[in-house]
Amino acid sequence: MPRLKVRVTDGRTGAAGLRDGSADLVILDAFSGATMPLDLATAEYMADIARVLRPTGTLLVNTADGKGLAFARRVAATVRGSFRHAVLLADAGIMRGRHFGNLILAASDQPLDTDRLTRKAAAGLPRARCVYGQALIDFIAGAAPLRDGESVAVPVPPPSVFG
Repeated sequence: MPRLKVRVTDGRTGAAGLRDGSADLVILDAFSGATMPLDLATAEYMADIARVLRPTGTLLVNTADGKGLAFARRVAATVRGSFRHAVLLADAGIMRGRHFGNLILAASDQPLDTDRLTRKAAAGLPRARCVYGQALIDFIAGAAPLRDGESVAVPVPPPSVFG
């Protein structure tokens, strides 16, 4: 059985210290309080993560959003700008903007197993939707990628989320 090496790093500083092509998987699950740090959602950071991943590597991003999903659309546009393949997974109610919650993006330069991801998402608790291909392009709907130095309102969950 191969040994797994897990390295926990501190956002941009940590990623900058990683060698090119040194990771099979990068998990971006960072929150400052209850919001995603904007500097970890930009095109510049995603390019650095793409540099760190091996050609067959995968990025997983946990973000959160609510009504309208404007931030999630921009994060998805940003991820799609750095990786050839991407999928978005989220509870159907969150995808419809009914309530605030988490959305997961998976991205790679290699094709992702969308059939398997769709089956697993639909069978999970809670059930989730798997959005990819043209449906993901439609979800993004012209949203601009996030850039360093840009002033963007990061969504804050309503108090009821933690109540």
